[in-house]
Amino acid sequence: MTAAISRIPRLFLALSIAIALGACAQQTPAPSADSAAAATPAEASAEPVTIPTVDSIRCSITASPASLVVNVDGQVNTGGWTSPTLAPRTYVAPPTNGVWEYDFRAVPPSGMATQAFSPIAASHTWADYPVAGLKGIRVFGVDAGVKEIAITACTRS
Repeated sequence: MTAAISRIPRLFLALSIAIALGACAQQTPAPSADSAAAATPAEASAEPVTIPTVDSIRCSITASPASLVVNVDGQVNTGGWTSPTLAPRTYVAPPTNGVWEYDFRAVPPSGMATQAFSPIAASHTWADYPVAGLKGIRVFGVDAGVKEIAITACTRS
């Protein structure tokens, strides 16, 4: 009976070693150069998304050459956002209310990023803007995302 009892720990030891060796024997192939190259363009072509928060809009009008400059400040929920843009919406006909709209967009981080609200800014220069009928600018974000400014509030130079 004692011989049978002394064999039990050795049996557990042998099974433990077999399981450990079996786990070590599994091999995961290293990524090939083709799959690594395929991943790179996807990161490089990251698409911009609408930013979460638009904080403020400022605008200025220059007489010569005639242009409208729209500046926008906002916040994103992490660091690492790049390429902020103020993209004008496309219209078939000018808006009947005279308020032209923009989307505030940027490319979010693709990897690790600081977890803190971060400021972000963008601007757009509109050469030969339609002086007649332009009453305001509206900029869209996502959360606290819509801000509007009247053209009469623009500085002039």
